[in-house]
Amino acid sequence: MKSDRRIPGLKRYGIIVDALQKLADAGDVDAADRLADLSSGRNITATDTAFVQSKITTH
Repeated sequence: MKSDRRIPGLKRYGIIVDALQKLADAGDVDAADRLADLSSGRNITATDTAFVQSKITTH
């Protein structure tokens, strides 16, 4: 996936999806899995937000 390409239906999640896409593009398998789950219809949760925050603070 390219980080400049939005997945249809995920625009409402904004910055979290953008961050997950960038992490997935950088090779983060967990971020790619979360992104795939979201694109298949799962709602975003606080766990997804915490995951992104942890990646930002550790990298």
